Amino acid sequence: MTNHIVLETLHERRQEMGEEQQRASTLVAQCQKVLAQSRAAVETTQEQAEGAAEEDERTQVKYLALLEYLNDLIEVPQVLLEKITTLQAELVKTAGTRRHTADLFQQRWCSRYDVNGSQVIDSPEL
Repeated sequence: MTNHIVLETLHERRQEMGEEQQRASTLVAQCQKVLAQSRAAVETTQEQAEGAAEEDERTQVKYLALLEYLNDLIEVPQVLLEKITTLQAELVKTAGTRRHTADLFQQRWCSRYDVNGSQVIDSPEL
């Protein structure tokens, strides 16, 4: 009878440990999924920020080249004035996009890493 009680107790404990292991495995899988999603979001945002910065720089180069050329002219054609105005508007837009994507990247990066660059992982609730 004593052996039967011991075996039954061990069997119950083994079952509990299996359930605990399953819950732990589920939690690890959820954390890995959240981490992968976070990494993808940060990477996408970083790519967007880089693209916005490149577009802004290209627009600045065009604007400055045209402005320099314009400054050397005695008479300024209307077409060049219109192009300068268009480029000024594009600069406002591209600079805004650049700032916005850089801010998004900063927010996403800071929410995932502490001041030392170590990852901070929020464990999801089961």
